[in-house]
Amino acid sequence: MLLGLLIPVLVGAGCRSTKTCVQTPFPGLAAELKQANTNGAWLRLLIIHGMSNHTPGYSSNFVDAIGRKLKLTQTGINLAVLTNSTAEVNGYLSTVELTRGATNKLRAYELTWSPANLF
Repeated sequence: MLLGLLIPVLVGAGCRSTKTCVQTPFPGLAAELKQANTNGAWLRLLIIHGMSNHTPGYSSNFVDAIGRKLKLTQTGINLAVLTNSTAEVNGYLSTVELTRGATNKLRAYELTWSPANLF
């Protein structure tokens, strides 16, 4: 009986309020890159890992694959150590810049917060 009551609830779940939820199709990174570049801007991609411990660079294969798919070349990389007021490491922010010519620019940010959850 309980299962019969739950099935309509689970099937009907989703966004119900148009004021708080906008469900539009994602056009893809290629379309977003083109749009950003018409304004002379960088397309920014933020990557944050889930649970468990990760080391800086965990998304490098993913970022490389995106670069290949969009025909972009890596032109810059930076790693910033994030610390608190007592100089304890809270995480790392890696920045990778991928470009093609002067107008196709993607900047991928990788946040590694694993040190923050180690006690």
